Amino acid sequence: EYVARARRTPLSGPIAADAEEVLGRYFGLLRRDASRAQWATGGSADDVVTIRLLEGLIRLSEAHARVLCHDCVVVEDVVAVIFLHQLALRSAGGVSGGLFLIPDSFGMMSPDRLRRLDMESDLACWEDYRIVELAVLRALKLRRDRRTGDIVTSSG
Repeated sequence: EYVARARRTPLSGPIAADAEEVLGRYFGLLRRDASRAQWATGGSADDVVTIRLLEGLIRLSEAHARVLCHDCVVVEDVVAVIFLHQLALRSAGGVSGGLFLIPDSFGMMSPDRLRRLDMESDLACWEDYRIVELAVLRALKLRRDRRTGDIVTSSG
């Protein structure tokens, strides 16, 4: 019944600006990485990283937001989807690159289940999420402003 209710409940607002920034940066990183990989073979990034991928990431983020009863897609939803996408890419053998989460991304003190980056990896608690968010934002050259909590561009 919970899933059925989540499916029936529309989001009341558009994607939050911070979440849109994170998702846009991630998609851009995937396209750049695919371009580099395809350049060597004479292909095109358009063949690998398409608008359909972006649309799929948005739909997954919206589904995550509905399951967690958010009013709109927020950074938490996008980061969870990016983590899932990175695990899927890794399990597929890193098709055309796009992998930026590596075991060292999380720090030595993070749980083994996160550092393994396999299908057993899970965001089991809020602390796991915070570790993954930090790694994702760092890879995208973003960070949370300590004072406001907003997503801002990293310096350096």
